[in-house]
Amino acid sequence: IAAMNEHLAMHKKMGTCKPKIVHKDTAVLPCRWVFALKTDSNSQVIHFKARTVLWGCRQRQGVDFGEVFCPAVRGEQIKL
Repeated sequence: IAAMNEHLAMHKKMGTCKPKIVHKDTAVLPCRWVFALKTDSNSQVIHFKARTVLWGCRQRQGVDFGEVFCPAVRGEQIKL
């Protein structure tokens, strides 16, 4: 639960997520919590992480999002 509270506090601090009251006819995208354990080189747990993710399979372009961001680079764009 501490990891969840830490995640929500970070959203509040950065202003990236705000609670909102929606009408009962509004389609709300479902989300779920994803948990991870961070371990050191001896496989000892050093930190618990939690984050929320939307179910991407239920999103519709133009309705739920406007553009897609993909942080990928083509090989010819890199100068060595």
